[in-house]
Amino acid sequence: MPKPNNRTMKQAFAYLHGFRGKLAFLLIVIIIGIALNNVSPILYGRLIDAITAKEFSQTTVHLMFFAAITIAIVLLSSLESVVSVNVGNRIINHHQTRCFSKLLKTQMSHVEKFEFGLLVSNLTSDISTIVRYNIELLTTVIFMSLNFIVPLLFIFLINWKLALVTIAFLPVTMVIYYAHKNKKKLFFKQSREMDDKYYAFVCNSIRNIPSFKAYKLEEKISGNFEELMDDSYQKEKNKTILDTFVGMLNDLSQNIFSFVLLYLAARLIVNDELSIGVLMSFTIYTNRLFSSITTLQKIKLDEQPVRVALDRLSSLLAAPEDDYSRNRQNLATHQTKLELDHLSFHYDDLEVIKGLSLTIQDKGFYSLVGENGSGKTTLFKLMMDFYQAQSGQLKLNDTPYPNLSSAYIRSFITYVHKDPFVVNDTLLENIRLYSALEEDQVLEVCERVGLKEFILSLPDKLDTMLFEDSDLLSSGMLQKLSFARALLHPSAIMLFDEITSDLDGKSEKQLCQIMKELSRDRIVLSISHRMNAIVDSDWIFVLEDGRIVDQGDFHTLSKTNVLFSNLFRAALAQHA
Repeated sequence: MPKPNNRTMKQAFAYLHGFRGKLAFLLIVIIIGIALNNVSPILYGRLIDAITAKEFSQTTVHLMFFAAITIAIVLLSSLESVVSVNVGNRIINHHQTRCFSKLLKTQMSHVEKFEFGLLVSNLTSDISTIVRYNIELLTTVIFMSLNFIVPLLFIFLINWKLALVTIAFLPVTMVIYYAHKNKKKLFFKQSREMDDKYYAFVCNSIRNIPSFKAYKLEEKISGNFEELMDDSYQKEKNKTILDTFVGMLNDLSQNIFSFVLLYLAARLIVNDELSIGVLMSFTIYTNRLFSSITTLQKIKLDEQPVRVALDRLSSLLAAPEDDYSRNRQNLATHQTKLELDHLSFHYDDLEVIKGLSLTIQDKGFYSLVGENGSGKTTLFKLMMDFYQAQSGQLKLNDTPYPNLSSAYIRSFITYVHKDPFVVNDTLLENIRLYSALEEDQVLEVCERVGLKEFILSLPDKLDTMLFEDSDLLSSGMLQKLSFARALLHPSAIMLFDEITSDLDGKSEKQLCQIMKELSRDRIVLSISHRMNAIVDSDWIFVLEDGRIVDQGDFHTLSKTNVLFSNLFRAALAQHA
């Protein structure tokens, strides 16, 4: 009897912890059902013998018992199906929620290492594969205990000669399985990889349909999808051919066994050593023996998908999380100071921040400028504890980042990303982000950023639903929405990353003025390539190739720094 790998079983069964009561009820239902199933062949055989012997009274008794057991088996089978599906779904939903929560809490530097399609598979098919395998393995243990051992015992009690023939044929099925198991495992692995590619391709394509249209790539992307589907078709075709071939070999072996069994049974019946009813009981039990072997094969083959799913999920579950624990010491909150000391950071082999030092301790409006790829956005992500520097040190209020929780850092620093995010909810929740702020407060802030009039023109106003791919808000309006969020969730340090890039000149000046006002009682640090967003900065840091190469006010840098003047040459000429 093939046994699932102990390590795989241990890891897989860990997903069942906390659901023992529900699983126990399921197993009780299965045990009763199988027990009745193993009694029914005997009653059926006796019923046939009573009929052939023309004993009407015995026929009636056997028929009533057989009918009662059959009805009970049907009812139990239906109950088992409902309970099994419901228990499985409850466990799957629990672990999907757990893994989704884990993903949200995982450090950004590790989240970005996962492919999008893989994460979707983790949350859907991988968890489902493991849980379904667990339940099937548990039920198979019970099934094998009663539906293999009991029929085996009964066929020897019925006729030892026919039982020996049956036992001789059982290994044939196992030989067929072992001869093809490696190919089956390979086909499954390829199928799972195709699923990952499919999820990633479809999600990426749907998200970028406007860009594909703009560059007239519809035919090319369709062609790429067709190639993906052709590849998937070929792999599924090969898998289907193998499954059909293995099934054919199993059917042939069982048919040959049936012919041999019928021949021997005929001789025994002719010699009055066996009745027709007993033969039918024997046949039912032998069918269950072969069914048990088939179930064992399936469990063994399913172990490979489970191993793959466990390995893939373990990468996510083992990824480090952001630290949301309490800080390990009392922190001073009367000051606002951000310090970067010889900070270095790299993505794989690409060094982005190179020994950068920076200290900001006075309230004011600061700007980071530099060419694309100079490390500005990466610097913000390091400040937010999204990434951890490979060398050097970050300090907030004189406390090193390793001694601070992620929750504390992010409560002290607000980060407005250059790409506004949208949650599938109302405009109200998209702006206040599930806080307890009243609608009047939200509308007041929307008026400051220039959104109130538009919102009030909508039929449902703040209750209007907003979706990620909705065209309700333009890119400029989304940036205003992001800015409104920041105003409703202010902090001691506020980081703005290209948040005026899609705004018209009037709106840009409006938001820049608000940033200037905010800087009176906090640190405001902005990244921008637009002159309006930096001209009023109290201090500007110039980044080049991961380092701060110069700093000063706008007028000084425009006269003394070549890189700065090149970045804003056209705007400076117009300004002059």
